[in-house]
Amino acid sequence: MGVDAMVECVDLAKTRQLSKQEQDLSRGSYESWFRKDAVLVDFTRGVDTVYNIIRAANPTPGADASYNGCTIKLYDSRKIADKGREPGEVVDINDEGVLVQAQGGCILVKRVGSPDGKRLRASKWASEAGMEVGSTFDSSHV
Repeated sequence: MGVDAMVECVDLAKTRQLSKQEQDLSRGSYESWFRKDAVLVDFTRGVDTVYNIIRAANPTPGADASYNGCTIKLYDSRKIADKGREPGEVVDINDEGVLVQAQGGCILVKRVGSPDGKRLRASKWASEAGMEVGSTFDSSHV
């Protein structure tokens, strides 16, 4: 629909047949900018919810997660099958990223923003932060 509408609009502009039309605001909607609470990640929530928050906040503003009391930004991620661990638990750290258990599945976090603002591979950040398999993300934000 979008491409067809654009083509139609260009054709109308070429022939100078465009006419101004008032928008019916009762039939439209507006989604404002992300509020801080909309991008909070809590791994005790369902895997689809966690994944969709990260995906929606990528590339900006980034989804906020808390680890050891520090807020980090989560960017690229992927859903992975459930590993049967506790929500928030780090299941694996490898070259692809950090695998974190959520409710009903895992999230492979590939890229993060560190507290100092640098964006880097999640596995590199995990190493610098001293994260190990079995570590846990905080379940809520302060």
